[in-house]
Amino acid sequence: MLQIFNDPIFLGIFVVLVVIFFFGIIKKLLKLALVVFLAIVIYLAYFHFTDREVPIDVQESLEQGKQAAQQVMTKTREVVEEGKRLLDDQHQESGE
Repeated sequence: MLQIFNDPIFLGIFVVLVVIFFFGIIKKLLKLALVVFLAIVIYLAYFHFTDREVPIDVQESLEQGKQAAQQVMTKTREVVEEGKRLLDDQHQESGE
């Protein structure tokens, strides 16, 4: 198995497949986030156009959701940066 990863062609193919896999996952998560965001906007628009107040629990929930989304995005950025660093390190090792 290690011999496969020592070959730069197989390593390149593996890296491309991993990148495609993660982009697919990120794309699906972004679609899900977009659908949830649109549902929330429609929900809030309903309250706005019917001149009703948004329940306080909903406002608190939205704030908690925003904070959780920020944490997820921060962690995702860290993971992506770590992956880029590992790829660069691997590329430099294979070039030497």
